Amino acid sequence: MSNDDTLTAFYRIFQGNSAFYVHHQKPFAEKEGKLMASWCGFAKYGTKSFPKIPEGFEDGDLVPVTKEHYREHLNGGNGIGIAPLLNTKDRNNVCYFAAIDIDVYDTTFTRLVSRLYQLGFKFAAFLSKSGGLHLYFFFTIAEPGEKVIEALNKIVEVFGLNRLFVNGKKKSKVEVFPKQATFIPGDKNANGIFLPFYNSKGGCKNKMLTAEGKLMGIVQAIPVIGSMFTSVKEIHDTLSNLPYSDAPFCIQTILLTGALAENDGRNNFLFSAAIYLKKKYRDGFEKSLLEEMNNCLEAPLEDKDVTSVYNSATDKEKNYEAYSCKKSPCSDYCDKRLCRLREFGPERDRNNRFTGANCWGLLTKYEAGGGKEPYYTWQVRIKEGEEFRTVHIDCHKDLLNQSAVQANCLRDLNWVPFTVKQNDWIDTVLKGLANIDDDPDRIIKVPSAADTTEMSMLRESFMKFLTHKQIQKNTRPYMVKTGQVYHADGAYYFDTRGLLDFLRMEKYSLGKFNLGTWLVDEQKCIQDAELTYETAKGERKSIKCWKKLETPELLGMDTFYEDMYESAADILQKNKLDKEDKEKDYGDNTKF
Repeated sequence: MSNDDTLTAFYRIFQGNSAFYVHHQKPFAEKEGKLMASWCGFAKYGTKSFPKIPEGFEDGDLVPVTKEHYREHLNGGNGIGIAPLLNTKDRNNVCYFAAIDIDVYDTTFTRLVSRLYQLGFKFAAFLSKSGGLHLYFFFTIAEPGEKVIEALNKIVEVFGLNRLFVNGKKKSKVEVFPKQATFIPGDKNANGIFLPFYNSKGGCKNKMLTAEGKLMGIVQAIPVIGSMFTSVKEIHDTLSNLPYSDAPFCIQTILLTGALAENDGRNNFLFSAAIYLKKKYRDGFEKSLLEEMNNCLEAPLEDKDVTSVYNSATDKEKNYEAYSCKKSPCSDYCDKRLCRLREFGPERDRNNRFTGANCWGLLTKYEAGGGKEPYYTWQVRIKEGEEFRTVHIDCHKDLLNQSAVQANCLRDLNWVPFTVKQNDWIDTVLKGLANIDDDPDRIIKVPSAADTTEMSMLRESFMKFLTHKQIQKNTRPYMVKTGQVYHADGAYYFDTRGLLDFLRMEKYSLGKFNLGTWLVDEQKCIQDAELTYETAKGERKSIKCWKKLETPELLGMDTFYEDMYESAADILQKNKLDKEDKEKDYGDNTKF
């Protein structure tokens, strides 16, 4: 790869906001444990570094970043910090790369990098110029900044990076770039991150770090980075598939990072890990599962210690059930808020334990299209250890209505959840809806003919009423008051009493359902419409009624039923002629 090819690839991979950059001016020197530039800040015209102001710019304007600035960075001149968040022609607030910045020095990051690779994440790790760690994520297409920040913060959270890497005051030394979800041109608060491979051929301090702990130069690294492009969805999928995701938060975090060495409370931790296995495998668990957990640690316990913990946790006489939450190291990584979400967490709320359900699981949305109301299915586990069962929710309003969900649970599960505070219930629904838009298997398109929910059946009956109950040739508008439908001037006119009679005939029971609200909100009908007509005596009169504007679906149903009526009329006429023919007297053939 030539120098120009390398520069072009580097420029493309670290494509960020070109409207400005952070200028790191030479020389670089050690200061307070960091490699510091003699001056660092936004590059502006009219300063010592940029005294010449090109046409179209003014004194104090930010300097746009160019490919030549990237070249200077690689060659060991002034360095550059690039803000990942940018606006494109088609989309605003997106980014092609992002990073987790761990600003801690004099530590080894090999184990963390290796574990992230082993667990399926696609990224590239670099030492920072000061000896910290930058974990870069590169995206195949521009990803929304807000979604990127959310995904990277989730990695920080699950792996406990904000607890592992802290200063003397226990303050986190971990940041995510981009820092802002919104970029406003001219905004001075946009943050840039110092790019890797500064002075790439002359004692570079921020090379790429491999899973084996080796440093890799830019020429070797470029092809490797090219194979590591990912997406926000892929990051979330990888997070969803992490092991021990049903365990208490502290247990999963410690096992993912292996962050326990000698004298770090390994026995206390492994005991809690054994309690988790005991809760998960009610009929008992094999010692090999605990050994597998022990091997995740940076400094595993000896086999005799693992055996001792296993025997203690599984002792039927003592019957231990409680985690060592208040003992280190579990207490060091404790997060009660997150534990409430874990299936076997001590603080879990079972997706809101106050409802009486062991767990509210997968929520799936079904869309029939054509303006029809979507409906849902919700997986519910009533008791711990039981299988999930399915309850059907007829519409989005029922999803927010605890009484409606309770009625549906009684119908489908012979069980009723407890009534909780509305905010607690909304929280339960939001947990069920989490990431539903990112999972195509949870939003299902249903053919109209296959949609048999109550709301769909009501809508079908309503459409049938409008097309079946029309006045012959639309000559008598006043018949609307007798339960008929008048169709004229691009609209259908009707009375709710006629609709209710028709629904009763169709054996559709509304119960306490508010038909008027449904007609207005869901069917876009007009209430208190005015239908004017002329009597036989020439008088002009008007009727207050409901009005539904024509739709292609209704007109199609009109045509269909007209064809059916004509066909039925032909059959009736034929039967009449046959009957008349048989009733003719062709002679006295009567027999006694």
